[in-house]
Amino acid sequence: AVSKTAGWGFDSLLACHFYGMVDYLVTGLKYGMDKIKFVIVLLLIVAGIYGFYHYSDEAFLFRVLGLLAVIAVAFGIAVTTQAGANGVSFGRAAVVEMRKTVWPTKKETMQTTGIVMLMVSIMGLVLWLFDTILVSIIRWLTS
Repeated sequence: AVSKTAGWGFDSLLACHFYGMVDYLVTGLKYGMDKIKFVIVLLLIVAGIYGFYHYSDEAFLFRVLGLLAVIAVAFGIAVTTQAGANGVSFGRAAVVEMRKTVWPTKKETMQTTGIVMLMVSIMGLVLWLFDTILVSIIRWLTS
């Protein structure tokens, strides 16, 4: 072991570790299945859009319902992948954080909006004044 890494929990990068190879193969197979699932999802969505336009003489409601059904099935397949599971857990965490948020009252919102509008107006006037002064100076220097 190198003195810098000794005792710090670093695993060897040598290829002779069998458990590492099995782990790698299982992970690769899992991600390979995820890739296949994503291809299926993509094909389903393309087929749904194609069907929506191909059956244009059918009622619009039925075409929309069919497209939504295909998208629901595609979403169900996508959620079974690792990336889909990560997305769902991220969405759930976002909902939890949104529930923790303290939203301002209507009065606070109106007051903050008024202050922002006032400050933007003041800054606009100040910048207009500086611009007018600078234009006057440049005209005086160039004439």
